Amino acid sequence: PFEGYDRARFYAGVNQTLLISPTGRWYNYSNAGYGLIGIALEQAGGASYETLLRRHLLEPLGMHDTLMNALEVHPQRVAVGYSLRDGRVREREWDMGAMEAAGGLYSTVEDLARFLALHMRAGSHGILPVASGSLTEMQMPQRVLDTWDQAVGIGWHVRPMGPVGDVVWHTGALGGYSSYM
Repeated sequence: PFEGYDRARFYAGVNQTLLISPTGRWYNYSNAGYGLIGIALEQAGGASYETLLRRHLLEPLGMHDTLMNALEVHPQRVAVGYSLRDGRVREREWDMGAMEAAGGLYSTVEDLARFLALHMRAGSHGILPVASGSLTEMQMPQRVLDTWDQAVGIGWHVRPMGPVGDVVWHTGALGGYSSYM
């Protein structure tokens, strides 16, 4: 659905978007919000989202098998996505266009384990490439949701589980693919 969705179409869509409530009143997850964050990072960082991600996160973590361009991934290393929709079960790789920051990565279990290991060290001393305090802040409730039994951090959802502590999670799904961390 994002194929051909370039920056011009993205900006036009954002300009025509009407908010369903005043800013800050309700929480509503937004893939477009993540797309917009990626564009803002490009503007602030003076490089493409992919270059910034590679330079500041992927390379320092040794995530060498995480790529943004499906054409760079060897076809035998890409899982086939399946979903039952309109009689079609096999999905093709997605072109995320201007929404690449909302789900344009191709990765491996090993690389995702490196990413999760970084986040599991929040609060520890000497963490790189993201400061430990920043990781902790990402996992802290920034906004309590309307049901009061869950909150949102920065890029993470947070559910208090009593004596167990907080469960920090994020999930995603795109045409035949899904993940849960």
